[in-house]
Amino acid sequence: MKKIPYRIIATLLVCCIMLSLFPLNVFAVATETVYVKANNGWEDIYCYMWNSESGINNSWPGKKMIKVEDDVYAYPLAADYNCVVFNNGNSGDDNQTENLEFPGDGYIYDLAEGTWSAYSGSKEFESFSYEVLNGTYCSITGYSGNNKKVVIPSELDGYLVQSISQYAFQNLSYIESITIPEGVETIGDFAFSNCSGLTSIEIPTSVTTINRSAFSECSGLTSVKLPETLTKICSYAFSGCTSLESIEIPDSVTDISARAFYNCTKLSSVKLPLGWKNVLDYYDDSAYSYSDSSGAYQSPFVGCTVLKEITLPEGMTTVPKQAFRELTSLETVVLPDSIKTISAYAFYGCTGLKNITFSKNLETISSNAFYNCKSLSTLNLPNSLKTIGDYAFYGCSGFRMLNFNQDLESIGSYAFYGCNGLVSMVLNENLQTLSNDAFSNCANLTAARVPKSVTSFGADSFYNCPKLTIYCYSGSAAHMALENTNYKYFLLDEHEHEYDITVETAATCTRGGSQIKTCKICGYNYIELVDPLGHDYITNVVDPNCTEKGYTIYTCKRCDNKYNGDYVDALGHHYGEWQVRTESTCTEKGVKYRTCSVCSKEEISEISAKGHNYEINVQEPTCIERGYTEHTCIVCGYSYKDKYVNAKGHSYGEWIVDEAATVLSKGSKHRVCTECGHTETQTIAQVIVDINTNKNYGRANFTIVDAQTLEPIKNACIFISTEKDGENTFSTDSNGKVSIVLPVGKQTISVYADGCITRNTKITVKSGINDIPKIGLSEKPTYDAKITSKPMTIEEIKEAGIDTSAPENQHVYKYELKLDFDPEIDTSSIISYFNSEGDYLGGYYAGNSTDSGGTAEPSDPTYNLHYHVVTGGIWHSWCKSIEVEKGQNVSLTYHPYRDDENYVFDGWYEDDSFTKKIYSTHIKDYSTYVYGRWIYVGEGEEQKISTNPGITIPTKDEVITVYPVSEHFYLIVRGEVKWLKEMFDVEMLVVNNSNTDTLENLTASLTLPKGLSLADMNGEQQTLDKKIDNIPEGKSESVHWYVRGDVAGSYSLEARLKGKIMPFEEDIDDTFVSENQLQVWAGNALNLHFDFPNAAYYGEDYPITITLSNVSDKTLYNINHIVQIEQGMEIYYSDGSKKEKIEKSSWKSIGVREFNPGDKIIIQTSTNIFFKSEIIENKLESLVGIVDGVEQLINAYKAIKTAVDATESLVNCVSGCSKALDNFDFTIATESTEKLKLFKTLHQKVSGLMLSYSTSGNKTIDASVKLANTGINTSLNAITDNPDEWLKNNSVDDIKSLLTKIDALENSISESGATSRKFDIYDSIRTAISAIPIRFALSNVIMTEDDNNTTSIPWSYSVSQSSAQYFGVSSVSKYLTSITKATMGEIYDESMPWYLQLIPGLDDPFNQDEAIGYIKATENEIAQFKAKDATGDVTFKAWVESNESVQNISTFASAPLNSASNFVLSSDNKSATVGINGVLTFKGDGMISVKPLSQTGGTLYIEDSEGNLYTYVIDVVAQHECTAGERETVIAPTKDYDGFAVKCCKVCGEIMEIDNLQFENICKNHTYGEWKTETSSTCTQSGIDTRSCSVCGKIEYEFTDKKEHSCNDWKITKAATCQDQGEKQSVCTECGETITRSIEKIPHTDGNWEVVKEATAFEEGLKKLHCKNCDEVIQSSIIPMTKETFGYSKDSQDRILMGIPECITPEMLVKHYDNMGLAVRISDSEGNLPEYVGTGCKVFFNNVEYSVVLKGDTSGDGVIDIFDYYEILDYLNGKGTLTGNYYKASLITSDEPSIFDAYAIIDYINDCGALEQ
Repeated sequence: MKKIPYRIIATLLVCCIMLSLFPLNVFAVATETVYVKANNGWEDIYCYMWNSESGINNSWPGKKMIKVEDDVYAYPLAADYNCVVFNNGNSGDDNQTENLEFPGDGYIYDLAEGTWSAYSGSKEFESFSYEVLNGTYCSITGYSGNNKKVVIPSELDGYLVQSISQYAFQNLSYIESITIPEGVETIGDFAFSNCSGLTSIEIPTSVTTINRSAFSECSGLTSVKLPETLTKICSYAFSGCTSLESIEIPDSVTDISARAFYNCTKLSSVKLPLGWKNVLDYYDDSAYSYSDSSGAYQSPFVGCTVLKEITLPEGMTTVPKQAFRELTSLETVVLPDSIKTISAYAFYGCTGLKNITFSKNLETISSNAFYNCKSLSTLNLPNSLKTIGDYAFYGCSGFRMLNFNQDLESIGSYAFYGCNGLVSMVLNENLQTLSNDAFSNCANLTAARVPKSVTSFGADSFYNCPKLTIYCYSGSAAHMALENTNYKYFLLDEHEHEYDITVETAATCTRGGSQIKTCKICGYNYIELVDPLGHDYITNVVDPNCTEKGYTIYTCKRCDNKYNGDYVDALGHHYGEWQVRTESTCTEKGVKYRTCSVCSKEEISEISAKGHNYEINVQEPTCIERGYTEHTCIVCGYSYKDKYVNAKGHSYGEWIVDEAATVLSKGSKHRVCTECGHTETQTIAQVIVDINTNKNYGRANFTIVDAQTLEPIKNACIFISTEKDGENTFSTDSNGKVSIVLPVGKQTISVYADGCITRNTKITVKSGINDIPKIGLSEKPTYDAKITSKPMTIEEIKEAGIDTSAPENQHVYKYELKLDFDPEIDTSSIISYFNSEGDYLGGYYAGNSTDSGGTAEPSDPTYNLHYHVVTGGIWHSWCKSIEVEKGQNVSLTYHPYRDDENYVFDGWYEDDSFTKKIYSTHIKDYSTYVYGRWIYVGEGEEQKISTNPGITIPTKDEVITVYPVSEHFYLIVRGEVKWLKEMFDVEMLVVNNSNTDTLENLTASLTLPKGLSLADMNGEQQTLDKKIDNIPEGKSESVHWYVRGDVAGSYSLEARLKGKIMPFEEDIDDTFVSENQLQVWAGNALNLHFDFPNAAYYGEDYPITITLSNVSDKTLYNINHIVQIEQGMEIYYSDGSKKEKIEKSSWKSIGVREFNPGDKIIIQTSTNIFFKSEIIENKLESLVGIVDGVEQLINAYKAIKTAVDATESLVNCVSGCSKALDNFDFTIATESTEKLKLFKTLHQKVSGLMLSYSTSGNKTIDASVKLANTGINTSLNAITDNPDEWLKNNSVDDIKSLLTKIDALENSISESGATSRKFDIYDSIRTAISAIPIRFALSNVIMTEDDNNTTSIPWSYSVSQSSAQYFGVSSVSKYLTSITKATMGEIYDESMPWYLQLIPGLDDPFNQDEAIGYIKATENEIAQFKAKDATGDVTFKAWVESNESVQNISTFASAPLNSASNFVLSSDNKSATVGINGVLTFKGDGMISVKPLSQTGGTLYIEDSEGNLYTYVIDVVAQHECTAGERETVIAPTKDYDGFAVKCCKVCGEIMEIDNLQFENICKNHTYGEWKTETSSTCTQSGIDTRSCSVCGKIEYEFTDKKEHSCNDWKITKAATCQDQGEKQSVCTECGETITRSIEKIPHTDGNWEVVKEATAFEEGLKKLHCKNCDEVIQSSIIPMTKETFGYSKDSQDRILMGIPECITPEMLVKHYDNMGLAVRISDSEGNLPEYVGTGCKVFFNNVEYSVVLKGDTSGDGVIDIFDYYEILDYLNGKGTLTGNYYKASLITSDEPSIFDAYAIIDYINDCGALEQ
């Protein structure tokens, strides 16, 4: 230790004396600290120190040391000491060390080892700054250390620490704990503010004041211990301590300022001081003249949002003024009985306050005490209360009633102002003063009784109480004040009230009730409180034992409330002699115990340690280590050292050079001690070279500067490494310069500086002086490059010299779109039909277009108005549809005609319920309906009518031998699109960032990915490698490439830059990548869309629109689109010959220079179609005259009426069932999903059945007969009546069976409708029709792209609805009616028969002459239609659409197209013409003749000028003489109608005979013929067999089952597993359907057993066997309970049963012992069966009783929970008792109940510990 000369010490003393004479602040820190490691068991450690030369000391036993770390204690020195003795404050060798030499600061003494060692630990006392207050005391002003646990010393440099100055520790967020020493009296403002890491603080007893914001914003603070000496807590002292949950304020505190605990958001528990008297304002002083209502006053606890309950301490007499003001979170307040006064503003603004328990001795509630406490719901004022001050309960709107105590004398002004919840109140008889406005603005107050005792009554005491009636006495102060006022009052006149009582709230033991008392005489009423009933207790006495008091348990019989009382002292223990349990050692104490003879309780005591017995060993010193004397205990081996002797020091030999010094680096040498071998090492200085004489070296002068600003860089480093002279690093001076001697030649150096990029370069050193060029450093690289690309405009492309005509610079896309057509009869042009509900079923209907291949554009829809008429179950009989426009308002002028005077037409309605009649309608939708009806006005019962049956009349013709067998029709659109590829300007910008270097010999090489290439130029072609000029300092250069996009995609570009950085010849070789992607659209920039109709017609134009759109965000250049149309037709004949016709148009071209985003090039083509289908035309050329069938029509008239009757039953059955199913709500049905699915299918089948019979009368009749005879009608009628009931009563198989029958029936009807020879009225009429259009329907669309295309353009097409073609007859129905009228006029009257009105589109009837005239006119119209021919021309129209305009480009036509007809049609109409396409056209009426050229037959279509379309089947046979065949029953007779049978020609099916069949002639025993197959069964469809009676014609039907599918090769599509079935599939060789069959599951394979639940002593376990393959549980097995016994008490008299776990039910315990072979009985302490077996329960083994003790279960409920924890706490706090087995249950960790037992329960509940039973 360094010695200080006496003269210096004297000087210092003089300075100290002078400082003490002047009021100067002195700041100092301790310079030396003594440390000791106390691991020898001492607790209080002192250091006695002195100076061996001066003799100064610090008086025995010295200074008490401060603990600064675990086992480390310290003390700062205030004087120059060199000797020390450590002791524990006691005398004696065992309590102190020997005299020790103090080695000085930085050493620590180990008490156990007895040695000093270096210590770099806590320098705590050097980190405090302080201010000297006087000669004795100081104040801590700051802390500069970094310790998390700070210990403030009690003195620094001899000055006692008296205070902590303001801001001393502010914002030191890393501090976790602070120890404040005794002696500190004051903690200054903001002293520890914002120490957010501080978690706990203990204030010493010397502190009396905690100043403003001392611990504010200490957000981590969770524990605060305040001393009992504290008197004042200033404002904001603990504000913002958001982790603080509880605080105990000592009773010594009298003053707490506003907001002292502001915003302590977790503070929920506060123990308030008994001595609390004042709430100071924000400025911590009550002397300031702020008014009580000033904002300077608030509760100390404002902002404590979870502080909801306050209990004031017993003994406090006054609630301080402003105590809880504006504490809005406060809900409950309990005032002790010592409180007499609640001061003003005490609970002002506590808006959340709900409950307050008043003191029984409360006398005064001061002004504003509960102002605006609006949540107070009840107010139980104590009897002691005398005064309620002004505004006391102002605005307390929560309570309903008030009963004032008898001793209340005065109620102040506004005391209950605005208490809007108050309904009733009773003023006490002793009240003397009721001040003005006391109850003003109590809006709901209804009654108030003012007693006579009130001598001072404010006239406005009840101001603005609109519902109030005041009850008072004559002559009283209240009467005098109220007289002559507007107040409503009632004089009680001294009569005795007689009350009716109504209980409002019943009273309980602890809570009072209320009742409403109403005077029977005067009506006066008020709400009266009823006192609580009080408890009615029964008692149970518990005797005392050694440790536990005896007591009596009181239990309320009414509410089960319990408490313990009448305690008797414990008996105390009776201990025996002490016995040794653990012997003491040298250092450790022993243990002895003694046992109570009554309860076996053990008392434990310590035995003192024996102390050490030392053996002495002297250790001599070495070169470096001191010698010492070691003391070792011969008993325990403990040792320590003292009497140190200084080390001898080393004895070294000669120096040895290890590494010689060079010009650049230092060398090294060493020497060795001859005594101990220690090696000492030294550095050899660098070699100094004179460059003037030594030519092998030169001096290099370096200057390092900022490469941009050229400012010199200080402390830049230059690292140099040479082969012979070593290496070293040199730093520049403030001018950026450094001079270094280096060997001559080339040298490699590295130059770097902070924040700059390192440069590695080479220099050449010559002898003498070398001035090296400036070396620039920067955070930027010396050079940089950036690659960018941008699309080029056409002007930029031309300016750059790109060859726009070069083939490689252009995209080419060639395509060929082929449209294939199939000929068919144009049924959509002839007929449309609806069901009985008006829903569309089939035929022509204008709908949306069909999309395919891409986005389709919808065609323009047709808007229709449908006049819908109904009566007698017939729909559409008088209906009419007209074409209208959207948005049109149409007048409803159509008036249907009916030839029956018994009906009148009612008019048109907007709905089918006929609720609102209308005369016009507005068109909004594609199909608009209006509804009309016929009203029956006849005298008799209305007759139901139904649909009309029909007749088929076959046609005779000749036979031809050569006929067409197949045909092919097509259109081809060929096109080519060309445009300039996308061009990009790719630029590489190279930047020289340095102002000290140049970039030279630069070359840039671009790398292009596949899909990009260099554009072809007009002149010299581009190369990927570009040379760049030299770039001077700070300059830049760029190079360009012109790149074309070949393939669509996003591309990243990169280029390589090579060159030199001069003047140091540094290499440049870097690759740079573009920042942004280059986007190429190619063909994706365009979209090609085709639009065409779904059908073509001979001689009509077929339009195709081709739209080319720019869908990208780029402008395309030099785009051109050319198109050609080819039309072709190929016909192949039965003799092998072929006819072919092909015509091509010229090419149409359109181009545009700039094609902007969104622009379109549109080409419209129109091709006149020359397609002719000879196959279909031959089918339509059968010519049969209508006149040939007249005789059959006349003969069949009677049969028609019979058929109509039969048909009506069919309509009623099927349509009724369909309607019932339409209305069936599938969403609410409760049947199975499978049933509902089948029921929906049944719905579809019934609708299909209606469709099957709706197109021909023959099918209708056939369907009616089969429906009745197969029993299907019975099921359909049942469904019609009640679909829900039918579905409920029929199974899934029943529904499937009905579906199978309907399928077979529909199939039979469909087949019989085409092939049956049965009678059909329409057959005879249809043979008269000759002119039908043939429709060529689009069947296939094929796009072919050229293999040589440079790119591909996305394409799409949309198909629009073609317009129907008509042959000109204005009304087919009128034409057909005319034929019938002209030939059958002698049968009918002037009016038309009703069944002919069933023909679709029928016009009003007319007479015979008019009919003949109409026929002639129609024939002329057909002739004109036939004259139409095809040209085959192709026209084009093309234009470009942009946002501004549409430009028409050109129009031209192709060569015409010619064809010959193979179909023969004729008409007697003079205007009739037949075109080369074979279509007959004429105007007016006429007879159509059809002559087929083959025996094929077919279907004939007729379309009139109004768009009505009709279909007729034409059977073609060879000429022959008709021969009648067997009689066939068409309709079997029933009791409701007659039937009929026909005989038809065996060849052509012509009806030759018709027989009437009557019901009364039906056989009882039929004579049936053989079963005949009407419809064969297949593997997908059931068939139908029939037979008929040869006598009466009765027909019998039978369904035949479906055939089995014919499947050969099965393919397994899914293998079966043990979890799922497999599947196999095969294709049926008959129907081609793919059949799927299931494969059964494979068996499970036993795997491993899994124990799901382990067996215990109380419950069986469970194990499960899993499948080895699928892990499914395939077997479960019970694991038997384990056999386990529990320990019994050794004392047989106790008979204690222990070891049972918690939550064990009696059943589980009985089962356990039953498993052990023991029979037991269990009860609780009162003999009942408990829920769980717990402490106090009884277990009987063969009637021998044992008591249960469950460790931790102190409540005896068999469950260890928080209530057991509280039982122990109550016992420890003297609030409860634990006796007997309950006492034993609490002994978890020790022999007596302790807090550790309670903690053990908490640990067990939180799964942090176990309870051993």
